[in-house]
Formats: sequence, structure tokens, C-alpha cells
Amino acid sequence: MRNMKTLRMAALVIMVGIASLFGANPATAAGETDTLILTAEVGVDNYYKQNRWTQVKVSVTNNGPDLQGTVRLTHRSLKSGMFEQPISVASGQSASVVLEVPGTAINPETMAVVMQDGKELQKQFLRPNAMVGTLTATIGGKNLFSFLVQQTAPSSGTTIVRPLNESDIVSATGMESVDLLVVNDLSAANLQAKQADEIRKWVELGGTLVVGTKPNFSGDAGLLKELLPAKINGQSSLNLTVMNQFAKGQPLTGELSVATVQTIDGRALLKHNELPLVVEKKFGTGRIIQALYDLETEPLASWNGNTELWRNLLGMDSVEFDRSMRGDTGEWALVNASEYIPQLKLAPIGTVAILFLAYLLAAGPGIYLILRRKDRREWGWVALPSLAVLLAGSVLVVGFQSRGSGVFNQAAGVVEIANPKFAKVEAAHSFVVTKGGDYKVEPAEGVYLYPHVIGREPADISRMVENGKNVILYKNVDYMTIRMAVAKGAVRDAGFIEGQMKLADNRIIGSITNKSRFNLRDVRLVLGSRVLLLQDLPVGKSQSLTISLEDQSGSMMNNDRPSTQELLPVGADPNGLNQRYYQLLDYAGSRKPFMSGRATIVGWTEDPLSTATITDGENNRGALYLVRQDLPIDFAKGVQVTLTNGLLDVRVADQSGIVDRGPDMLPVIRNGQMTYEIQTPSAIQMKVNRVEIKLNHPELKNLQVKLFNRKTSQWEDLKAGSSLKLEGAKLSDYANDKNSLLIQLANPTSNHFITPVPVIIFAGEVTS
Repeated sequence: MRNMKTLRMAALVIMVGIASLFGANPATAAGETDTLILTAEVGVDNYYKQNRWTQVKVSVTNNGPDLQGTVRLTHRSLKSGMFEQPISVASGQSASVVLEVPGTAINPETMAVVMQDGKELQKQFLRPNAMVGTLTATIGGKNLFSFLVQQTAPSSGTTIVRPLNESDIVSATGMESVDLLVVNDLSAANLQAKQADEIRKWVELGGTLVVGTKPNFSGDAGLLKELLPAKINGQSSLNLTVMNQFAKGQPLTGELSVATVQTIDGRALLKHNELPLVVEKKFGTGRIIQALYDLETEPLASWNGNTELWRNLLGMDSVEFDRSMRGDTGEWALVNASEYIPQLKLAPIGTVAILFLAYLLAAGPGIYLILRRKDRREWGWVALPSLAVLLAGSVLVVGFQSRGSGVFNQAAGVVEIANPKFAKVEAAHSFVVTKGGDYKVEPAEGVYLYPHVIGREPADISRMVENGKNVILYKNVDYMTIRMAVAKGAVRDAGFIEGQMKLADNRIIGSITNKSRFNLRDVRLVLGSRVLLLQDLPVGKSQSLTISLEDQSGSMMNNDRPSTQELLPVGADPNGLNQRYYQLLDYAGSRKPFMSGRATIVGWTEDPLSTATITDGENNRGALYLVRQDLPIDFAKGVQVTLTNGLLDVRVADQSGIVDRGPDMLPVIRNGQMTYEIQTPSAIQMKVNRVEIKLNHPELKNLQVKLFNRKTSQWEDLKAGSSLKLEGAKLSDYANDKNSLLIQLANPTSNHFITPVPVIIFAGEVTS
């Protein structure tokens, strides 16, 4: 019996020991868990994008004593956090903080931790859903825009639609993962001044805001009134059967209340006769799309044609929308471009050679002769190491003198000028610290910063908010090491490139004047796939232009965008030190492709922007920025014009099979097809009397080429290498009232083939 009791006691001791080893962590034991309840949400309903900035909302309910602590985001394997915010929660209350983080810093091992006095009180692992595609957030309306939801959209990946509370809008930074924000009734949205301002900044930086118009809308949209494209002056009624003209869906019946407009600050995307239905306004690098009707009115809100209608209005099947939503090229391209630092020079070879020669002479015959004369040959054991130390010290001194002793701050980025008062900058900074220690990086006004990290390395980096600015703290930095950061935001004093160009006699004539703050070199004018080399444009300089638009049937007109090689500066080697040019072009093209249908000026500058400053550092020579701006072209009414690919609007109307991107982001397809819609520029109205299609691109021989006959609703085969001319009644069989043609390129094989846009020529008269 005694032995049995002994065994029972031993078993109990073992069980207690096991419980102490594998039981709950004191920081998250039952008592603590009941006292402090922690929840965390990533992005919008836990959806976010890895190549975009996003936000993490951490909410704390305190059932214990008052809490004055910190919320930090960290990984399982890190002892410190990279992102943290102070939090104060009174007993019996709840509070939340929002941390802004790059999507690359989030994964299933990321956790939110509540700290107080250096002690971990509670933690919660995130439940992130990284996505590729379109993230749509809605304010108001239970099923608002739910028709956009698609798990495998043709060209833009998954489309997610999730509700967003107004109170969760903290900053434009945190909303970067959101592509579309839909608000049916701005006047009823419970937006505070700070939230409205952040929405405004988010649109400026590239977001798309979609708003509806309730019946009897007075025009009062609260704090976002100035964003609306339309000035309302009344109401009208539209027979819903009209909507079947714009998209395929079940027949609609009934009446739709539509707001009438006095003026439009922008353009009409959709209209019936002279009644605008949907209008658009550009704002910064983003846009506002206003439906002049209630987005929740039935039966239109539940109409199955809405998916096609709004995907077309938003351009969601276009190559440009696809690339910008996916963001396939990450920030690594910017970072790599910034790592070129010409100040980091090796010590002069001549000086080092002299030092080594002196060492050899001293260590060889010098020591031998001196020690022999003094008869102290045993001193050689001390003399030789001393000379080696002296040599190493001399080389270090020479090296430091050639490099300097400050902090090198090198930047590279892309500047997109939208208007004279706004430009968007996306840049990377590389900081080389020559002394070591602790350093702080601060952003310029209107710019937000985040550290560029690889994996879970930097436990010595944190991002905090100080005086309303997000700053980066680098702690315990070793000497002669590098740190990187990414800066994105607005530049209000960039100026602009003034373009005065008009189309006449099949030529674009006019001039451009550099009224920006940047001295530009290696300037190019891009018209679709045509690239024209211009003179350098220092600040204040003007240049006259005469560009022929005669038939360009060469290979350069067979694609809808230029090759990267044509945009590189003359003599730049993309495989050598100048590969940063290529990296910046790659990044710029992934964010906003150089597309047909617009004229874009592109140039390079070394003028620093000072988007970020570091302790004891300054911007150094060697900064590099790609500057781009779209330029308007005036089309005079009544003029006969001939338009080729560079000035035509091109979009992907449909695609199937396996699609990838080849050189210069050109679509590559196998076991599928791609349908291009090609039409005259949306900025003009044109009476077309002739269309020519030239299928001379060598890649077309690998594909099945078809043209859609709208009269018969059939696809008709075209022969690669041939040409087709459409005039008169024959033209109306293929082109609709928007001067739109549909051309399909099919590859039924498993081989990868590029799908180039055929050469298209529209000839006719500009009517407005």
C-alpha cells in the first residue's frame, strides 16, 4: 500500500510539472484573458494586399484596472515590435488603435500584443487574407455593389466586396489596399472632417470613389461636396428598358429617377441621348465616378446586367486596371534602384599601393637591417604584427576620408504629375550609416514612410507616430551598414509640364514647356507604342513639336505600349550599374502602364525631392527620379483626321485560358483567347468613314485572328499578313455608334504566344 501511495504521489508531481511546462502562459492565463479581451482586424474584414500599405485595427476591452500601455505588432520569433501605438483603456471600457503597416509585414505568424511596463499582458494572432484582384469597400447599403463579387474574374483576379464602417477610416495610408470605395449617399454618411480629408487624399493618390445620387438630392454631400463631378439642378425620369442597351441582362421594366445636371466637371461615361447617367471626374491620380441615380433602387440594383455594366464603366477588364490592382512589381524595384550610392568609393588604388609597398619595405629589409644592427632579432615577433596593425589602420583612415563620416541618404523613385498643384511620388531611400548608433527617419509633409524589411530580420526597427507624423526608429545600428525605407505621398510644389498640342492635317503640332521644378533629361513623348526622342528640358525651357500620324505599319505600331528599351536614356545599360533605370521603368509600368489612347511625357531627373530625412544625414548626389505626366491633345471640330494605334483607346474586353505577361508587360496566352476592343478616343466624337486593319505583325501568324460582325453576331476569320478595309455600309456591320471594333486573338495550343494589338486606322471627321 505504501508503495502504491508513493507511486500516486509521484504521478501527481509529474502531472503538475507537465502542466507548468505546457499550460497557459501567465500572460494569457484564464484570469488575464477574462480581464483583457483583445481582437485584431486586418484591412477590410481581414482582406488586404501584400504589395500595398494596409491597416490593423486592434480593439481592447478592459475588465480589470485602468490600463496605460502599448499595442505592438510583431512576429512569433521577435522579442520587439516593428509597429506600435500607445493605448489607454479605463476599467470597464473599450478602446481601439489603428496601426498602419506594409502588407509585406503581415502573415499568419504576425500577432498583436498589449504591453504594460515591459510586460506582455495579452496577445492575438492575426487572421489575414492576402488577395490579388480588386478590393471594394462599401459604406451604407447591405448588399451595395455585391454584383461585382467574382472569385475568378477574367483579367483582374478575385473581386471582394466588404462593408466598411466610417469610423474605421483613419488615414489614406491605411486605405491603400482598397481599390474602390462605394458610397450611395454621401449626405447620409457619418463622416467626420478627418475621415473626409483622408478619403480625399486616398483618391488623390489613386483611389476610385463611386457615389450614388438619391432622389431629390440637393447637392449637399457634406465634407466631400467639392469632389462630385455633377452640379445637380433637378430630376428626370428614365424608362428602365434603356439599360438593356448598355449591358446584357434580363429585360427591365419601370421608371428610374435620374438627377439632371447643370454642369459636369469631367465627362459623361454613360448617357441616354443627352441625359447623363454616370459621370466621371479626375482628382489627383484618382477619380470620382458619380451615378446620377440611386444605386440601391429596385429593380435596377438587383439587375444581373450590373456586373457587365459596371465592370465596363470602371474599366475592370482593361490591362491598365489589371496591372494597377494586382501591383505585381513590388517595392523591391524601387529599393534596388536606391541602393546605387556613388559616395561609397573604395580607397584610391594608388594610395593603397603606396601603403603596401611601404609595408613590404619595412617588414622585409627594413626590420631585418634595423634589428640586425641592434642585435635584437627577437623583436621581430612584435615588430611584424605592429606593422600589420599600422597598415590596416592607415587603409581604414584613407577609406573613411574618401567616404566621409556622415549618413548617406540616397533616393530613387517615380513622380507622376497630375496637375500644377499635385504630383504623386513613390520612392525608396537607402541609408548608409558610417558611425553606427540610433537614428530617426522623418517624412516630408504629405508623405508616409515605412521600413523595407526582408522576412523577420530587423528587431531593431520600429515605426511610431510623433507629432502627427509617422517616423522610423533604427536602433543599435552597426557602422557601415545599410537600412532601407519606402516613401509615398503627395508633392504640392512639383509644378507641371504645359502641353499645347492639337491634331491637324494628320499631324500633332504644338509645343511643350517645362513649368515643373525638375530639370529633365532624356525626355520622351509616348503615344501608345510610338516613342519620340525629344531634347532635354531644363526648368523653363520650351520645345516645338510636329508629329506625323500617317500610316505607321511598322512593328512599333503593332503593340499598345512602348518597349522599355525605347524609354531608357541613350547609352544606358540595363545589365550594368544603370539597371536602376530599368527598375524604375518596371515599377512605373506596373503601377500605371504606358498605354495607347494617351500622350505621356517621360523624363529623368537627379534633382532631390527630400521625401525623407535621417539623423545626421542629407540627400546626396546620385538621386534618380522618373517623371511622367499625361498631356492633352486638342481635336479641332470639323477637321478630317486619321488616327492610328497610339491615339486609339484599347482595352481587353474578354479573355480566357492561361494569361501571363511577357516583355514590356505584353499579354502572353496559351489554351485560350483574348478579345481587344479598339475605338476612337473617348474625349472626342468622330464620324468615321473608313477603317483599315493590318495584320502584319509576325506574332499574328501563330494565332487565330477574328473580327466580330455586329450585324450577324458572328466572329469572322481574318488571315495573318493580310489587310482589310471597311467603308460605307460594310463599316456599320462591324463598328458600333462608339466607333468600337472587337478583334479576337486565339491560341488553342499549349505554346506561349504574345497577343499583339493589330494595326488599326480610323479615318473621319471630328464632330465634337
